[in-house]
Amino acid sequence: MCKKYLNMFGIETKSKIFQVNVIGGISRLGPTRLLMFDGLMDAPAFELLMREFFIPFVNEKMPTYHILHMDNCPSHTATVTNAFILENNINHRKAPAQSPDLNPIELVWHDLKVYLSTECKPNTFAELIAGIKLFWRTMVTVEYCNSKINHIQNKVIYHVIRVQGKATGL
Repeated sequence: MCKKYLNMFGIETKSKIFQVNVIGGISRLGPTRLLMFDGLMDAPAFELLMREFFIPFVNEKMPTYHILHMDNCPSHTATVTNAFILENNINHRKAPAQSPDLNPIELVWHDLKVYLSTECKPNTFAELIAGIKLFWRTMVTVEYCNSKINHIQNKVIYHVIRVQGKATGL
């Protein structure tokens, strides 16, 4: 499973563990739709996700310019994925291996985890899903998205260069 793209959020109760994979993105114009599912993301599933989720978002919100930031998850680097990206003129940037510091969505996943553990505190699977949806709908605003992107561009990149590519802890 690709941890940096497919974020598993879960809760553990006395009798059961509830988990769900979450996919979402942010842009200068706000968040994408949120997708939650069980299972793994392989290259054909990723292509379907791109076709039904990412491309419609780009066509609606950013028809003239976009950059898709991708990590090195196997479904992102597969031959069929690369062919799909080229065929569909998707402007993408591959992150260096092990570089979550450079991906603004990682800041969002961190905030979601904090929200779930400190404010939402779900006790059931339904509460977990509702908490994730509430966070995405109410907290992930255009301003919030821009603050996360700005943090990477204005602070993190400088520190990554200063520490010669090592983790910054920011």
